[in-house]
Amino acid sequence: NLAIGSFALRYSDEGNRNIALGSRSQYSNEFGDDNISFGDSTLYDNTSGHKNIAIGKNALSSNRANENVAIGYGALISTTFSIRFFCHIQESSLISKIVSFLVFS
Repeated sequence: NLAIGSFALRYSDEGNRNIALGSRSQYSNEFGDDNISFGDSTLYDNTSGHKNIAIGKNALSSNRANENVAIGYGALISTTFSIRFFCHIQESSLISKIVSFLVFS
């Protein structure tokens, strides 16, 4: 595990191969494996979700699912369902604007 930021991976007991960058990133992750999070409070309440990627403040912060990708401020903030590899790019994120430009130009 790699944790950079105050309280990142704070309660990680048995989770493996997690990367948490940002204050309180993966704060409650006790058993989740293979998660990547960048930003303040990303995957904050994720206790056992696996293979999630969260980029942007509060992305997937109340996650209870597996194999999701959330990009942008507050993206998929409350995810309780598991859809294999569900991807959400928050509408106001810079990445969303770049994708829209490339696709619709």
